[in-house]
Amino acid sequence: MTLILTRMAALRIQNARADLVAAVMRVRARLGLLPPPQVRHAAAHWRKGVTYVHAMGASVAGVHHHMPPVQRFEADADAAEIGAAVLAGLAAYRERLRFPPADSPAAKARYLDFLKLLDARTNAEMAKGGKFVTIEGAADTLRFTPWRNEGARRGFSGMPPEANLELPADASLEDLGKALAEAFARCA
Repeated sequence: MTLILTRMAALRIQNARADLVAAVMRVRARLGLLPPPQVRHAAAHWRKGVTYVHAMGASVAGVHHHMPPVQRFEADADAAEIGAAVLAGLAAYRERLRFPPADSPAAKARYLDFLKLLDARTNAEMAKGGKFVTIEGAADTLRFTPWRNEGARRGFSGMPPEANLELPADASLEDLGKALAEAFARCA
């Protein structure tokens, strides 16, 4: 019983410390004391002919999580529209955010809400036949990284760097949309 109470107290202290760090970072950001992110992140999923593009956010610990906005495009969507969604996802990237612990009910509910945005009820349904691409935007380049689908249990895993596509940061919206389509084609 004492061990459980000790672990609970340690978890409360850890959460309070993370809250304090996040609050300090928010104040520093409002005062303009934090530099803008050097690299921004977004991601895209493909399922059943539908493309979903969304922003990413980095936790205080540096772990990336899905974030709104999530934009949905049917198979006949214009490449320039998809390219605009890629830029919107990169622009919505945020750092030093506090997310619920991975094993918490709040994290599970957050992930289930995300699956609903991808028109899936479970991780297995989302992974079945799905494709996943991450997008990194730096000052001068944009990198599209395709991921290998290892199924519902193993998720998506990295591929060799040769599979990546790089474009200049000032590429046209149409080129960005076409690059995402090519990255999806490279997913294994």
